[in-house]
Amino acid sequence: MATAMVESSLRNLRGGDRDSVGLFQQRPSQGWGTPAQILDPVYAAGNFYDKLLRIPDWQQLPLTVAAQRVQVSAFPDKYGEYEQDAEQVVAAVTGVAMISDLPGASLAVCGSAPNVAASEWTLPVQAAVGSGYGPRAGRLHAGVDLIAARNTVIRAASAGEVVWSGCDPGTGNCDIDGLRMSGAASAWTSQPHWRSNNLLSA
Repeated sequence: MATAMVESSLRNLRGGDRDSVGLFQQRPSQGWGTPAQILDPVYAAGNFYDKLLRIPDWQQLPLTVAAQRVQVSAFPDKYGEYEQDAEQVVAAVTGVAMISDLPGASLAVCGSAPNVAASEWTLPVQAAVGSGYGPRAGRLHAGVDLIAARNTVIRAASAGEVVWSGCDPGTGNCDIDGLRMSGAASAWTSQPHWRSNNLLSA
């Protein structure tokens, strides 16, 4: 969905850059099929997925990287900009609240319960620090960014209530502000698929 949004704004175009046609702007000269075939959305989508499935570990790649390996675009970072919009379209069309509600959509497996300390806190994820707490670009970065592979399970650091959640459409980063049940502390973390206004348990 995100790829077709970038390539054609979800329009089945009869022309484009050079000999590109269709939703995915596939080129007959590059072996994607005849113009008539590529203008068939089912054929074009099948073409896209056939090539995607030949990419090793495509499920673990960021969307924009996986899409670029299929499309070989002059603008390789554009696909990620449409990831959140694409997820909303898929959710709306399929009638679910979020795409992770679709059968087989989430590749994350929570596994066993985490070790919760006497303080009622647990480590959300084992991951490298991407950006630490402190000054960044002339402002205070009041948090710690952790780097983990796509579909990594990120746990709530402690039991509490989600009081705000939101995403940056430019980066796809999503933040959640959580309030401890005791009201004594607050915490926030990042993960693309959270529901807001939910109670969390560590």
